[in-house]
Amino acid sequence: MNKTDYFNRNNALAHEQLHFDIVELTGRKIRQRLAAYATAPGHSYHSPEHDAEIGCLYDEESDLQLLFDQESKAGNDLKAQARWQPYIRRELNKLRQFESTAKDCVTP
Repeated sequence: MNKTDYFNRNNALAHEQLHFDIVELTGRKIRQRLAAYATAPGHSYHSPEHDAEIGCLYDEESDLQLLFDQESKAGNDLKAQARWQPYIRRELNKLRQFESTAKDCVTP
């Protein structure tokens, strides 16, 4: 593998990692909302209002994914992509207490 191929693969990996991080950000927002629902009076995870709120989070994720691809030119604009990295990292850090764990991925 030559240096250009290595550089391109690393850039592609960094781009896809940011897509993954945006999905994780949405997951943390959903877990945050579920935690709030659990403490609400008359607690229900599946009320029409809660379902709509979670739906909005998915719409927000979709919009964010599209914006990231547009601004980074699908990973071809490295400067734009570099601006997204600290932004996504900060947003993830704000919701650190709701991060995924290996236990989250285990089905009963």
